Amino acid sequence: MHRSLSRYIASHTNGQGRLAAVARGTDAPDDLPAELTPFGHASQRTLELLGLSPSTPEAAVQGSSTTIIPGQLTTRAEMKRLFGGGPQGGIIPSSTTPNILIYSDHTAGQRYGYYDGWLPEDDAHGSLFEYTGAGTLGDQTFSGQKGSYNKAILQHAERGRALRIFMADGKVPGSGTKYQRYVGEFTLDVTRPYITRQAPDDNGELRDVIVFRLRPSGDVVRDPRDEIPPVPAAIRETALLDDRLAAYLQQRGHTVQRNRVELADGSSLEGVDLYDATDQVLYDVKHSTQRESVTKAVERLLGFRDRSRSLNLAIVLPNEPSIEIKQYLRVHAIALVYPDGDAFVGDILRK
Repeated sequence: MHRSLSRYIASHTNGQGRLAAVARGTDAPDDLPAELTPFGHASQRTLELLGLSPSTPEAAVQGSSTTIIPGQLTTRAEMKRLFGGGPQGGIIPSSTTPNILIYSDHTAGQRYGYYDGWLPEDDAHGSLFEYTGAGTLGDQTFSGQKGSYNKAILQHAERGRALRIFMADGKVPGSGTKYQRYVGEFTLDVTRPYITRQAPDDNGELRDVIVFRLRPSGDVVRDPRDEIPPVPAAIRETALLDDRLAAYLQQRGHTVQRNRVELADGSSLEGVDLYDATDQVLYDVKHSTQRESVTKAVERLLGFRDRSRSLNLAIVLPNEPSIEIKQYLRVHAIALVYPDGDAFVGDILRK
């Protein structure tokens, strides 16, 4: 019944008020589906569970309910009326309420080689939901028009905004409008709010994408359809190499930062793989020693150098690369670091 009720709510401009009105014995709509007839005698407790609990019958008729429950089916138009914000886009900050609406569609994501959803296994801090940021051409950033949406998610906690996630789930009968299934409210992981990965853009070119790491901050519905398929080996290897170097540096008393780096001049850098604040070394981690992968890392690091000349730059590779790669890095004054047994080797690593 819950699913049928959600579809009824989503397909009517004042669906919540109309259903609540039926339950409270006020003016009943004449088009209530037959399978929902039992709802006409629902209790106040049922209304509360469904997020349809106005204090008076009049409020129900006017549709003034401002709640939505995880698992409920709705539409973008309904959520725009409820929370404010625009009708299009994946990340929609509201200008009228303290909310950021995040929409995901597995079908659309596959075009760009990513899949938003739950990681199959929880970590020590619980469940994690991954969401890929905005931007379909070139590297995703936190600046510019598209980057501003990513920045809104990054700064949601300090600005007192709730992150609400919706997943596309079928279409409203007789129209092209997609149902949106409400997953729940989330907040960014405090330790590691996002990571960067590589995925193709609209032109088929590999670029860096921002993958936000979100944790439930209230009730959520975890649908098995939203679980992310096993992570490709390349991504796992990059993450492991990153974590391994971070642990190596921390064991030696170094302060390590990720994602966002605050510089001495008051500016900051976004999208950083790993930063050794003790020695002021900015690391870019890659899973492959192939020229294409290394070139991508060099381009990123040189972009950071343009922002701050005081930084030491280094690339972390899974093993010792060819002489050609070493010479390429030397030309650009970028240090090379790679694992050697339980340790790491590289000129930039101080003993």
